[in-house]
Amino acid sequence: MSLSGHRVFISHRHDYHDDFASLTRRLRRAGFDAVDTSVAVHARFEGKPKWWLEREIAKRIRNADVVLVFGNMGIVKSDWCVWELDQAIKHEQNILVVLPTQYYGNVPRRILAADNMGGPVTNADTIIRRLQASLS
Repeated sequence: MSLSGHRVFISHRHDYHDDFASLTRRLRRAGFDAVDTSVAVHARFEGKPKWWLEREIAKRIRNADVVLVFGNMGIVKSDWCVWELDQAIKHEQNILVVLPTQYYGNVPRRILAADNMGGPVTNADTIIRRLQASLS
C-alpha cells in the first residue's frame, strides 16, 4: 500500500533519539513522509525567537496527517513536547501514542487521553499497520 504524501510529525525527547531515528527510517520505507523536524537538529533554528519556533512547529503539526507521541513519563517534563501535544489536540489531529523500546514505565494519563488512534503501541510494524488502516 502506498502512503506517499502522508505526513507524520513525531513528538519526542532527544534521550529517545535512537528509537526516533529507527522509527523514522521504518516509516519512510513504508511510504510515509517522516522527516526529523526537531528544533535541536536544525542549525537554521539557532538564534530564532521562541515565537518563530512555535509558529514553525505549529505549522508542521497542522500539516501532518498524524502526530506520533512517544509516551513516557519524561515527555511531560519537556515544555516543548507538552506544547506540541497541546497543538495537536487544538488542531484535532490524529494522535497515536508509541512506546520507546525497552520502556516499561507508566504513560501519563494526559498523553493516553490525547490518543485517538488506539495506542499505545510498542513496535514499528504495529505502528505502521495502525497508520495504514487509519489513513487509507
